[in-house]
Amino acid sequence: MTGPLTVREATPAELETWDRRTVHAPGGHVYQSRAWAEQRARLGWTPRFVTLGADHGALVLTRPFPWIGGASAYVPRGPIADPATESAGAIVARTVALADWLAAQGIDVAATDAEIPATVDGMTAGLRANGFHPIPEIQPSRHRISLALAPDTDDAAVRSGVTKSTRQRIDAAERSGVVVRRHDTAGWRGDHPLFDRPDRDLEDVLGAFASLLEGTGERRGFRFGPRGVFIDWWRAAHDAGHLVYLEARDDGRLLDDMEWTGVGQRAQS
Repeated sequence: MTGPLTVREATPAELETWDRRTVHAPGGHVYQSRAWAEQRARLGWTPRFVTLGADHGALVLTRPFPWIGGASAYVPRGPIADPATESAGAIVARTVALADWLAAQGIDVAATDAEIPATVDGMTAGLRANGFHPIPEIQPSRHRISLALAPDTDDAAVRSGVTKSTRQRIDAAERSGVVVRRHDTAGWRGDHPLFDRPDRDLEDVLGAFASLLEGTGERRGFRFGPRGVFIDWWRAAHDAGHLVYLEARDDGRLLDDMEWTGVGQRAQS
């Protein structure tokens, strides 16, 4: 029989390999990384690195309630879990054990957004049975597109995994001479058949991207947050090997989302 889950603060030795446990593990997320903890600490949060048994960990961000006392805790995109290999019961047990430990540490409210699919049988019922209830999304995640690729996947296999309209956009971009430059510290820093080498400083590149986001917000009616905060985080994530930035340019000019849509429409005409 499996005993109670041991929950405690991570040791200095465990912090050395923290990202391996919470970012690079199945179900991991960059918002569970040490780089994200340092970013949030600069903005007033107190990060706590908590181990959950021998194999799992959770970055918890805490801050006190003003005036009334007490504190809240937020587990960004965690505790990480892999619904493909873990049961809902195991995931719920880990989440509940963390919440109980935080309560014993003086935390009054704990929020988690591990992004477990609602279709995982027993997940919602298990959390509700242990006192959790839904709240509005803390950090909404929208328009995420992913395609799992094996290390030896060739171009034909990649194209077969996307829709016809996406393949048409790719073909149109290639014909129009669009160049994609890859800014990366995680790998692929040398020559690569799909990407060109960076030719500008990362600071300039991220600044240009921030300007694109601000322009998109103005067109579509939403506000882009503090520019400096975002750029600081992108730079930190890049330096830690968590972020890869792909910059698409046509004749030296950065393309925005509207222009990419136009490329796709022209390909379909």
